[in-house]
Amino acid sequence: MIPDTGAPRTLTVGLLALLVCAAPGASQSVGDLLVADSTNAQIHVATPMAPSPTVSIPLPAGATRGVTVGADNEAIYAASGLGVYEIRSGAVVTTVAATMPLGVNTTWADLDEDGRLLIGTGYAGAGAVFRVDASTGTVLATMRPNSFPNAFVLDRDTGDVAIGDISASTVFRVTRGGVVTTAATIPGSIYAMEFHRESNGLLVGTFTDILHVDPLGNVTTFVAGSGYVKSMAVLPDGTVAYGENRVPTITRVSATGAPINQIYTGTNMNNTAMAVYGERNVWGLTPPIPGSTFTLSVRFDGHAGKSFVAAAALSARPGVPIDTRTVPLTPDHVFAAVFALPQVFVNFAGTLNANASARPSIVLPPIGALSGLRVYLAAVVFDAAAPSGIAAISQQYGVTIN
Repeated sequence: MIPDTGAPRTLTVGLLALLVCAAPGASQSVGDLLVADSTNAQIHVATPMAPSPTVSIPLPAGATRGVTVGADNEAIYAASGLGVYEIRSGAVVTTVAATMPLGVNTTWADLDEDGRLLIGTGYAGAGAVFRVDASTGTVLATMRPNSFPNAFVLDRDTGDVAIGDISASTVFRVTRGGVVTTAATIPGSIYAMEFHRESNGLLVGTFTDILHVDPLGNVTTFVAGSGYVKSMAVLPDGTVAYGENRVPTITRVSATGAPINQIYTGTNMNNTAMAVYGERNVWGLTPPIPGSTFTLSVRFDGHAGKSFVAAAALSARPGVPIDTRTVPLTPDHVFAAVFALPQVFVNFAGTLNANASARPSIVLPPIGALSGLRVYLAAVVFDAAAPSGIAAISQQYGVTIN
């Protein structure tokens, strides 16, 4: 069950009672698919291979077109109408921001590496991508105003936000400093995007196919004939799930695009976005600024009370192989410093609390030269009964010091 932290936001009036009646005891588990349904203004929680959603969470307004998991790996954020909403305690909905300042409807949602929400709005020539403080709803930055960002994703390697503009049939990159460049021209309309960690590339869903954009901007076909893909997510094992518009199935393919199976064939859902619950095992809760303490969230749902170790490095690849898995950090002098300087890398080892979480931090010295340095972090959970004694390995989390 997702715990409620009592965040000071406006509770959607009357909605809580409805949800309690509709879905008592609703909860999300690691690996559950969070699917935005634009037609019914809902977030569906679908367990792979289950015949119907565990729960469907109604939202108060408009077409629901974005969903993402928060930096604490507990909260779910949904973009619906022109508003942004937080979901906790299984199905408790609160309002983060009632109205985005530009656009007709929200289009997509993701999270940046500082734990801020990325919320897109449209339509043609009327929208933008906003960085939003998840705790206050304050818009902190506006990217590519007066555009139609129909889908976008954080590039976890570079920290750029890759924005798919459906009107221009183009993927643009926006750096943390706001510099915009063209990443690739897409043959067709852009409806979904995801970061493909297996290749450092981007996956782009169109009206007919899923395309792959490599770091150099080369476009190839990842899944031919996939259909009208509007929702897509990389699963914990590196495989990819996608859903077509108004089709009651979700299909899974390998990390190279080869078909595997259908992991959902139940109730019809108008798939317009997808996320995976529990996918942010390591993430930043505050911006990394020299002279400050950079606080991290480590959370592995289902592993409360187990030992964990986090680490950092200047590169996530090739990483450290563990049986058939890989810890996405390549040992270097930063990696060694984590264990040699516990006064700088604070609480990087310990025991996950009853909520299966921990709060490591990095005490960044007031050295201006650190600005621009990119560091990658990851964590593992230990369990003697697990393969190789390791119960779980996080994805890479990359962050650039401000």
